[in-house]
Amino acid sequence: MDDLNNKLKIGISEETVDFYETPMPNSQKFETWKAPGIDISSGGGEPEENLSQSSPRQEREFALDKRHPDWPHIKLRLFLGPHGTLADMKGLDEQMKNADIYIYEGMGSKGYRDEIFQEVANTDKNTTPPVLETIDKNPVLAGSFIEQQLRSLWGSNVIIGHMDVRPDDPVTVDDFNAIPSKTENIPDFDKTLERIYTSEKKDRELQGRREDIMVIHFEEEIGEILKKHPDLMKKPELNVLSTVGSDHPFLFNKFKGAGVDTERIYAHMPNIVNFDSQVGLKIALGKEPSRDELAKAFLNGVMLSVVNLEMTEPVANNHNLDIYLRHVESQFTTPEIEEIHRLMVVEDKLDRKACMDLFQKKGLDPLPQNNEQLNAYAEKYLKRSGEQQQEK
Repeated sequence: MDDLNNKLKIGISEETVDFYETPMPNSQKFETWKAPGIDISSGGGEPEENLSQSSPRQEREFALDKRHPDWPHIKLRLFLGPHGTLADMKGLDEQMKNADIYIYEGMGSKGYRDEIFQEVANTDKNTTPPVLETIDKNPVLAGSFIEQQLRSLWGSNVIIGHMDVRPDDPVTVDDFNAIPSKTENIPDFDKTLERIYTSEKKDRELQGRREDIMVIHFEEEIGEILKKHPDLMKKPELNVLSTVGSDHPFLFNKFKGAGVDTERIYAHMPNIVNFDSQVGLKIALGKEPSRDELAKAFLNGVMLSVVNLEMTEPVANNHNLDIYLRHVESQFTTPEIEEIHRLMVVEDKLDRKACMDLFQKKGLDPLPQNNEQLNAYAEKYLKRSGEQQQEK
């Protein structure tokens, strides 16, 4: 079991370095973003009004087709969502049905999960792959996003590829691990917010460079796959599916800017973001987060710890967790958050009772004890938010 986890590089890839889970609610803002070094006006980067995902292929030209006229037309579907648990990428089974190639995200050496993923993809549905026979007994894999990948791949016969950064790339896992911690206890509140800002800014800079590398490796990987599987060259079009964390909304425009016929699909709609993610994505857009947003990002870290301590079981749905966190964080003002910081960092008095008292004073629901309660809260808050939007 440990050998299997080592082969999958559990714990040292994207599971430990991706900080954000969901994009900002107004994802249309990302449509006009231009990737550094990529001319989005060429090869598929048409003006916004011409970027309809349903427009016929023959009405548009793609630079990838021109660079590789001997290749089949490549149609890429980016399937974005949280990627921590079995429930995070709902709909992956359906997305896999129409795929010829599956290219996964995950930092590490090139294709470190290729062998296992390919074995599962090539296993007939009537035969259970060895990795799935024992997965319920594996405390690392059971209920994880990797289990979801394996179950969706099973019997699909897709070809496996990998497009993320590799050890010899300009950006590596070590660069992300060197980012200053956002959770260090700093007595001064404003210096705490400054640390959050510095950490988020460095992360988004590295994520941007990582995404540029992913676009380059994607094209290289397709070329290698076509060499190994010449039968694919007979198809007029190849459907390529890639699952990426929804902290990568910019990849859509980057692939389009590189001339790749790209469609973007979210695993969860609407897309809900917690304030920690909002700060990072706002920085990526070249905008300065407000002091209030940074304060709520600090509160997000506190709430994550509180919820995980209170829950009697691991969180099963990160999207619902984000909905819950967004609602709770929105109820606190910056002075109130500063007081929470003082209680926690300066006086070391933010215990369970203090949290319960804070929630009671704010008229908030009690902390969720299990996934059933967390999911019920998320459904209620999402419905309430939709009703408030309609009133506006």
